Amino acid sequence: MNAPVSQATIVIDDRLPDRSESRRWFLAAGLLAIVLAIPFALVDVPPVLDYPNHLARYFVLAHLDDPLVSQMYAAHWGILPNLGMDIIGAALLRVTDIHVGGRGLLALSLFTPVIGVAVYHRAVFGEWSWWTLASGLLAYNGAFFLGFMNFLLSLGLALIAGAIWIAIVVHRHGGIGRPAANESSDALQPAV
Repeated sequence: MNAPVSQATIVIDDRLPDRSESRRWFLAAGLLAIVLAIPFALVDVPPVLDYPNHLARYFVLAHLDDPLVSQMYAAHWGILPNLGMDIIGAALLRVTDIHVGGRGLLALSLFTPVIGVAVYHRAVFGEWSWWTLASGLLAYNGAFFLGFMNFLLSLGLALIAGAIWIAIVVHRHGGIGRPAANESSDALQPAV
């Protein structure tokens, strides 16, 4: 017979969240988003190195049914690492103006890593931190100005996926390698 094993629990924070502090954080995050979005409202074509190439590709993918475009271009979709922005861009440019949609896609690639940092911190530490907003200071970085839109989108989505994984596996199941409270721990016991 196996001896019973005590179940380990993780206490994240036994204090109730301060609603006014949370409201102030979301207000500051909203102000940061407005400040980061201001440059997109000022120009039609942002000074991002590879942006015109991305915009042309999104336009062609969005208008493959056009008789003139279909004579010169055809989409050959496959599983590629940079496919995310192409799918979003082709769908967005079907319903918006090319400059509005393009700036929206640039904003998505700018905001996704900042959001990912905040969500990841929330999953790990259980609270919204003012320090995560400092990632907004680094949002306009070399990768952004060189036009690595797919990379920035993937980076933010990877942080969000990591946060979801932490929330599901670590918090709900009591940690990595630990059985959940409702699971039997006999499977983890060595045979005696």
